[in-house]
Amino acid sequence: MRGELVRTFTEDGLELQGLFCPPTTAETNGIGLLHIHGFTGNFYEGRFVDHIAERIINRGYAFLTANTRGHDYRSVFIKKTDAGLTHVRIGTAYEILEECILDIKAWIDFLQKRGYSEVILEAESAGPLKTVFYQHQTQDERVRGMVLISPVDHIGLQRMVTGDKYDEAINVAQQMIEQGKSDELMPRIYCPLWEFSISAKTYLNAFDPDTKSGIFSFHNPNARFEELSTIECPILATYGTVEEAVVDSKVEEALSTIKSKARSSKRCDTAIIRNAPHDYLGHENELAETIVNWITTI
Repeated sequence: MRGELVRTFTEDGLELQGLFCPPTTAETNGIGLLHIHGFTGNFYEGRFVDHIAERIINRGYAFLTANTRGHDYRSVFIKKTDAGLTHVRIGTAYEILEECILDIKAWIDFLQKRGYSEVILEAESAGPLKTVFYQHQTQDERVRGMVLISPVDHIGLQRMVTGDKYDEAINVAQQMIEQGKSDELMPRIYCPLWEFSISAKTYLNAFDPDTKSGIFSFHNPNARFEELSTIECPILATYGTVEEAVVDSKVEEALSTIKSKARSSKRCDTAIIRNAPHDYLGHENELAETIVNWITTI
């Protein structure tokens, strides 16, 4: 996959990086595909991204895989201020969902400046939390469609792995924030899903029962899926079947829920990639074909 390393600044001054691949065809359709990574991810790590890019640019689309402020575990960013350039630390360990609006808007603006007036928002794992939240909040008319690759039920999985310590963990995070320790890392015992800890403010933002991050709360039979229900553009949602990011890997039920709750969408399609794990390793071609074939029909 050949492309141009690109950079852009968000409205709050953060510098983000990505890889931009223009269409290989003589004519372009004026549509760009923007790919957003998942939890601790980045613009270059997902192997299936290469396969999607190679196919989509051959059909007249541009492709952009991009970092957000939540890329990798901990990351140092250049930030533009009135006093000049400085450095700030963010990354997954310090990320707040609401700030994703600034990142996604910056990249859509970037594509528009390059001549792509419409955008397909594609995201993987925790990425769909950001893209659905973004579109729910902004109703950006430039978004032509949305691809949700294995959206994660953050709260459901955290409840499952912490068990009877879930409420205790939420209380600890709240106490740390009240004590002015919002950027300090949570005790490792409360982060069994990963081999690292995240900050108290990020923990509460991701896992509190009332958080805005509960966008795909498949574990909760009373969840209203308010954000998803406001998305008007066509949607494609996919899952593999091996250790997926929903409780007990109930992907059929998760996809059925997405389809029923996306009631404002002009069209909501789903796909299961059999025997594929959460990162689709070994099944990249099948996923890419499914996504690109769908995109060309909307």
